[in-house]
Amino acid sequence: MKQLPKLLICALIGSLGCVGESSAQTVPRQDFQWAMPLLRTYEPGATYSLTIPNEVFDGAEKFPDDIRIIDASGTLWPFFVLEPQTASQFEPRELERLNESWVEGDRPYLRVELEVLGEPAPHNRLRLHTAGSNFVRRVEIMGSNDRESWGQVGTGYLIDHQSPSHVRNVELDYTRSDFRYLQCRIFPNARKANEEVKLRSVEVGTWVRPTAGWLTAPLEIVSKTGQSKPAGEKEFQTLECDAGFYNLPLERIRLEIGPGEFARSVRISGRNDSGDAWQVVSNNEIHRLGSSEKTTVAIRGNYRFWKIDLYHFDDPPLKVNQVEAQSRRWSLFFEAKSEERASLYFGAAGVEAATFDLRQRRQDQGTLRGVAQAALSSRQENPAFAEHPSKELTPWVARIAVVLVSLLVLWIVVGMLRRSENVLESGPKD
Repeated sequence: MKQLPKLLICALIGSLGCVGESSAQTVPRQDFQWAMPLLRTYEPGATYSLTIPNEVFDGAEKFPDDIRIIDASGTLWPFFVLEPQTASQFEPRELERLNESWVEGDRPYLRVELEVLGEPAPHNRLRLHTAGSNFVRRVEIMGSNDRESWGQVGTGYLIDHQSPSHVRNVELDYTRSDFRYLQCRIFPNARKANEEVKLRSVEVGTWVRPTAGWLTAPLEIVSKTGQSKPAGEKEFQTLECDAGFYNLPLERIRLEIGPGEFARSVRISGRNDSGDAWQVVSNNEIHRLGSSEKTTVAIRGNYRFWKIDLYHFDDPPLKVNQVEAQSRRWSLFFEAKSEERASLYFGAAGVEAATFDLRQRRQDQGTLRGVAQAALSSRQENPAFAEHPSKELTPWVARIAVVLVSLLVLWIVVGMLRRSENVLESGPKD
């Protein structure tokens, strides 16, 4: 008998957890500010996918927690968000440095011979770390299977800038091949032809690109300015750009630059409001030297406004014709629960993420490929949206109410059990 209250307490705690989970699932439609109707009806029980448009990132309060798919009768449809495929990865190969020597001549260079160990397999990228600072060093990459007949597979440049922050380019791409032997010819800095070149470390491997392509959209250049820094510091040019939507999860920015060779340090910052401070998301470099060109910079940030500072040192500013933003595709998979018209709702403050077993069920059945595509109409204000000052507190108020009611029930049950125990103890004795 005395164990019964403990069992009741455990049961009530479990029920509170279930109530909390269900409350996160069943958020009423009027809590969402925005809606994007699905363009047609769908077969109940079937799974569909759609590409998440920029309007959802722009209007969501906390993506992806505050998105739901709800049909006209109020039924919540199971869904899950599939994040983009991870960025390019470097898969290193085992390597041995066979020989290293300085070659004299009209164009002296450091010659390094490498052997790629293991079974023959394609490789296409070198990482070379050399000593020194403030340099631009040309590298020629040769390949061979016998160390006698060499053929050029690529060229590139090792770059080191110290201003405005220390950035380096140490990665060199070359034609994908399975040569067992590689030869690197590292030439001195063009501005310091007599410098000594020392190789600190080297890696070789395969640069694996994601199979999914990039989504590309131009950024509007809203201003171009040239800044003169105080004496002793370098001049730079600034471009401010507008992506058109807030909180966009961009991953790369590409600059379309006029003709000519260049090597520049670049600093990229982002923000979502003109009153916010700029947040630096990337310190990097861009260049076009001979056949080697790098005008795309990796970034990480969910912003609408972008500032690009190009440090041109003692050289003239670059002519930037266009700026492009690049991102990966975010996908949403959902299961239709009825033939009713449904909409994607988003933009609700204080809403917790919804969890369903749809993703696990789909993965148990096999690949997600081949799922039929769904389509959304344009974003519109949710006509059912009701804005209340206490909206953000609503989920917590509901939980507190459930807790209070549960405690009251528990108190009543425990009191009844204690009274029944007292009656039994005060009964007739032998």
